[in-house]
Amino acid sequence: TNYSAMADFVVMVRERSALGMAGPALVKAAIGEEIDIEALGGASMHADTSGIAHLAVPDEEACLAAIRLYLSYLPSNAGQAAPQAACDDPADRREEALLTLVPANLRRGYDVRPVIEAVADRGSVMEIRPTWAKNIVVCFARLDGRPVGFIANQPKITAGMIDTPACEKAAHFIAVCDAFGLPLVYLIDVPGNVVGSAAERSGLGRRSARM
Repeated sequence: TNYSAMADFVVMVRERSALGMAGPALVKAAIGEEIDIEALGGASMHADTSGIAHLAVPDEEACLAAIRLYLSYLPSNAGQAAPQAACDDPADRREEALLTLVPANLRRGYDVRPVIEAVADRGSVMEIRPTWAKNIVVCFARLDGRPVGFIANQPKITAGMIDTPACEKAAHFIAVCDAFGLPLVYLIDVPGNVVGSAAERSGLGRRSARM
C-alpha cells in the first residue's frame, strides 16, 4: 500500500486485486475485526472509497490497456516534450451541443464530462479516478493532438462543491501534469468550499491551499 500511495497511477482489477496495510488474519489478531480481503482492500475500497487506486478495471487485459493509454499522454521522461498525436478534427470544428450543455439556470446541475468531450479532440479523453471524489473531474485529453490536463468542477455531484477528497484528487493530478510539462485547462463552475465542523476536521483549509 505504501508504494502504491506514492505512485502516479495505480490500476486495480476488480474482484482480483488487493492492497492493504495488513491482511485479514493480522487485522483480526491486532484489533479483532473480521473482514475478507475484498472488503478490506479490494478495488471497491481503494478505487471507490479511499482513492489510493486511480482506476478499477474488469480484467488484466483492460489493466494493461489503461496503463498504455495513460503513458501515451506523457513523455518518456520529464525533460522531454509531451508526445503529439495526429489529429483529424477539422480546424473549424464546432460543437453546437455546447450551446445547451451548460444550462442558463444556475440552480440546475449538469454533467461536465460531455463539455470536456466537446472541447477536447474527439476520442482523446482519459478520466483519472472517475469513481472517487466525483464532485471534481480530472482527465488527460488532447487539443490539436497535444496532451493537456483538464480539471473541472462537476455540478451534478453536490453542485461541484470542493471538499477534502476533491482537493487531494486535483492536487495530485496537477502535480503529475506539472512534473511532465502538460498544460492545464480549468473548467470552473463552483459555489465554493464545503463549510462546517466536518470540513474543518478534514483539514480542508490546508488541503484546498495545496490544490
